[in-house]
Amino acid sequence: MSDLESADLAIGDPQYRILQLPFNAAQDTFGAAISRASARGMRIAVNRPFGMGRMLYEHRELSKADAFAFIMRKGFEGVILSGTKSPAHLVENWQAFAEAARRG
Repeated sequence: MSDLESADLAIGDPQYRILQLPFNAAQDTFGAAISRASARGMRIAVNRPFGMGRMLYEHRELSKADAFAFIMRKGFEGVILSGTKSPAHLVENWQAFAEAARRG
């Protein structure tokens, strides 16, 4: 999903039960859509939690744990999809997610 109109159409159609969309601290356009979808009982699959890496590596705006914590504060049922290039990178993501979860 890349635009609000499509998100609204999917949220309004009962045949859809999962909504995948980008959401992160630098791109929170879909924040209200996540809330509406959650209220309808949809599960959410958040992609681009790090803004395709820009927030972490180019602009160094925040840590991975901070990025996950920002998303988790939306309080939805679903998953956060993060890309990885190696097993070590996957472990780093997992540890950052665990740190964000501990923060509550």
